[in-house]
Amino acid sequence: MSRHMDAVRQVADRSGNLKGTFVKALKDAEREVRRAVSELSRRNSSVENLALKAVNHRLNLKVDFLTKEVAALKEVVNTLPAPLRAMETASAQESDFDRRMADFRLFMDARFGAIEARLPPEPRLRPPLAADRAREAAQMSPASEVAVPPPQAPVPSSAPPASTGGAKGKAKKKGKGKGKKSAPTPAPSQAAAGPSAAPPVPPPLLEGWNVVARKRPNKGKKSAAPVQTPAASSTQASKKQEKSAVPLRPPATAAIIVTLSQDAVTRGVTYAEMIARAKSNIVLADHGIGGIAKISAAATGARKFEIPGPNADEKADSLAAKMRVVLGGDAIVSRPVKCADMRVQGLDDSVTPEEVARAISRTGGCPVEAVKVGAVRSGPRGEGSAWVKCPIPAAKRVADAGRLLVGWVSARIHVAEPRQMRCFRCLGVGHARAVCDSEVDRSDICYRCGQAGHKAAQCSAKPRCILCAQAKLPAEHRLGGPSCKAPKAKKKKGGKAPQNSGGKAPQTKSGQPSAGEAMELGK
Repeated sequence: MSRHMDAVRQVADRSGNLKGTFVKALKDAEREVRRAVSELSRRNSSVENLALKAVNHRLNLKVDFLTKEVAALKEVVNTLPAPLRAMETASAQESDFDRRMADFRLFMDARFGAIEARLPPEPRLRPPLAADRAREAAQMSPASEVAVPPPQAPVPSSAPPASTGGAKGKAKKKGKGKGKKSAPTPAPSQAAAGPSAAPPVPPPLLEGWNVVARKRPNKGKKSAAPVQTPAASSTQASKKQEKSAVPLRPPATAAIIVTLSQDAVTRGVTYAEMIARAKSNIVLADHGIGGIAKISAAATGARKFEIPGPNADEKADSLAAKMRVVLGGDAIVSRPVKCADMRVQGLDDSVTPEEVARAISRTGGCPVEAVKVGAVRSGPRGEGSAWVKCPIPAAKRVADAGRLLVGWVSARIHVAEPRQMRCFRCLGVGHARAVCDSEVDRSDICYRCGQAGHKAAQCSAKPRCILCAQAKLPAEHRLGGPSCKAPKAKKKKGGKAPQNSGGKAPQTKSGQPSAGEAMELGK
């Protein structure tokens, strides 16, 4: 390389035909090449080996650190309890399933998008216009007659204007006279013969919308109703669907139900005495409560205390525990939770109610004890379904997820409409069993066929609503079904709900049936 660079230097120095800039470029290139050659000559294998050994040492240290960290994490996982490890494994499986489902949805969207590109355009749906009716009348008339468009039909903006000045003058005169009658329309033959006749009206458009100018309605006649466009109808349908969705709003307050026991009712104890005893022995500030938002009578005649503010559930639990100690056996103090009904569909034959409850608890973040699941029943296509009742926050989380992983099945979730408050003694609506004043006892009657001695879950007879039958209404349906129009039971004149009624406290708020009663109704 040195010899070749000497040759380049000699050519650059002795050649008289080269331009000065070329000579300078040759000398600069020769100088840089010599510098690179001297740098390469100083390098050897030992320098490269030292650099590679340093990199290898750093990588070994990093691998050792990661190995120790993985071992520490394994020890932490092994120290966790078995249920928590099972939940972590299930959540990992769920995340993997969600990822696979998302990939599958993207694949199906791409496939359907490619198919939709090859489909013909959708037909335009619109209500019939005046131009359509005129065209149909022209087709039904004989061929010798000339169809004259009705005066209401608008002329498209693309029609050429009249070319003569006389026509313009006539138009101006016609516009000035308000009370004068318009000139009669000339016959087709005269219009064709005259040199200043207006061009023929073009045929109406076959597709799309015709732009119609707004006209002032005639006096004494009602204006036609506005035509509803497909876009407006679709918007109204979407709004109606949004309104039909069942809202899941958790209550703003926490409730405590105080019910007099049967022994206290026999001894003549009143709710006023019970509340006075609680006020004299309990200080609300000790439980973090500034005041009770509302004290009212429940559907069973019990007293309901509503605790407002943040962390209302914890405050209500603390106050309820203290009230149980103060009131003793004279009252039953319970903490109801507002629940929502859901239908879990698409279950396999091996799924049990316990598995459904665990899946709801895992997805909704509530205790398993707070979830009530009915029997899993198989449908006509072999898919099982179960009725579920759980707290509203948990139901909202499950409904937002859209799917529920139960075993191997990704089940569908349907939030049901809230139930009416129904008396399970007379089967009427609007009151509870504890305050029922009806003379008829229908507590052992089947909700499906209206006969006594069995439950609706084991009944296969023809549906017959006993309430609608007694009211002489169509009764070919089960009690409380969508088509049930049974009238509400009228209260007796002068009748008043007993204030000292005992019995079991309700399990839900706002007049909803208790958990056990709701599950019986779901069956």
